[in-house]
Amino acid sequence: MKNFSFIIPVYNEEKAIEKVIELLKLEASNSENINEFEIIIVDDNSTDKTFEILNKIKDIIIIKNLNNFGYGFSLKRGILNSNFENLVILDGDGTYPIKHLDKLLNEFAKGYDLVIGKRTGKNLNLSLFKKPMRILLKFIVEYATGTKIPDINSGFRIIKKKEIINKLKYLSNTFSFTTSMTMSFIYSRNTISYMDIPYDLREKGATSKVKIVQDSLRTLQYIIKIILKYDKIKLFVLLSAIQFFFSLFLYVISFYSPFYFTGATMLFISAIITFCMGMLSETNNNE
Repeated sequence: MKNFSFIIPVYNEEKAIEKVIELLKLEASNSENINEFEIIIVDDNSTDKTFEILNKIKDIIIIKNLNNFGYGFSLKRGILNSNFENLVILDGDGTYPIKHLDKLLNEFAKGYDLVIGKRTGKNLNLSLFKKPMRILLKFIVEYATGTKIPDINSGFRIIKKKEIINKLKYLSNTFSFTTSMTMSFIYSRNTISYMDIPYDLREKGATSKVKIVQDSLRTLQYIIKIILKYDKIKLFVLLSAIQFFFSLFLYVISFYSPFYFTGATMLFISAIITFCMGMLSETNNNE
């Protein structure tokens, strides 16, 4: 058995947080995988009754951000204030069924550095805009890491604290935290396991805090940041390939409309320059 710190970042979760904590206490107390545990709730300056509700709940540690700093920032703060060597992060909206905690703990007991709850089920249906954005970001991450990733940003995961502490400064302060964490663990050759868990609907009246366009752009920003840190040549190769194939497309069109020939040539040259820049960056890394 091991000791665990449960870290739950919350922002305006008055509809669900009390139930989540009650279920977590029950599951953690009854688990044969847990010797001792603590529950750390990081309130990201909620504007509803979340903080008021938290103050009425016993046997939890409450940390309050005086400003709304973001999901990732709250997780970082919880991790830095945790007392145990093993961490469980969990969303406070009730979408991750806590009854599957032991399933993840059993897998973690095998020695993995990171165990991720892979979301499944009909409740995972995405909007017409969110789905293509997730597919695009997933493609970029899998290309960059060279690894098949079943779920890049699940918010239910178990982590060895010693493996994430030194990575925190590179991870996002927003909803991209879990994506950047997954990439960092893959690049660092940490062991990772994915376990299927059904994804639940939010409590009635609760809404998603994700802003599709803004958070997708931030996720892309941190994906690029992680790639530049660990394997920058792949970013240059990807950009070069996009330019190259687009230039070929324009060359084909130019057979019917010569107007596009100049643009195709400029893109082709740009592809070569981008690729060469990537080679130079790789050479500088090896010196």
